Amino acid sequence: AASAVETADLRRTMAEDAEEKSQVRVGELSHFQTLKETQRKVAALAERIERTRRVFEEVLLHQERQRAFLHLQQAALHGETLQEATTALQRKAGDDVILQHLLGKIPASVREKGLPPTVHYLTEFEALRPEARAASSDPLVQIERMGVCLSEWASEGSVRRRGDLRQAYAIGSQLEGGSRAVLADWLAEVKERLDFETAMREIQLHLEREATYVN
Repeated sequence: AASAVETADLRRTMAEDAEEKSQVRVGELSHFQTLKETQRKVAALAERIERTRRVFEEVLLHQERQRAFLHLQQAALHGETLQEATTALQRKAGDDVILQHLLGKIPASVREKGLPPTVHYLTEFEALRPEARAASSDPLVQIERMGVCLSEWASEGSVRRRGDLRQAYAIGSQLEGGSRAVLADWLAEVKERLDFETAMREIQLHLEREATYVN
């Protein structure tokens, strides 16, 4: 009888030990799962923080590019040399190959010398007009049309600028013979301004598209 009691006690003790060990394993597994879930949450939070940091840096970089572009616009408006302002925007462009390409379209002479006031193109044309008329093998009306376009374009008081420097250039580019030769340097100077204006419009559009992407 004593042996049976001892056996029963032993079995009970073994069962209790087994239950205790099972509970320990369950506790360890629960702790492991909790730790794993905590690690997953921490990793997700770190990823969100990193995404937020990248977005913030992109927004900050875009704002710096916009400021540099505005500085370039102001320098052009005031007839200043554009070398420093263009270089500053190129630095901000970084690995933006599109922006770098567009900045490369700004004529070198415009970078170095800046843009003359609008009246300069009219004054230079008027100085060359008599010689261009005398050397013309084209209808004189073409040269007169150029003068009208330039007068209206350069007039700051004009409410409606029907004249256009680009239109005057298009007419002049179609001239032939002596009048074209007389106006060759003037046309080249106008083309540089038009190329600059085109590049600036394209840069502005690119920055506007970039702002949409960033925001």
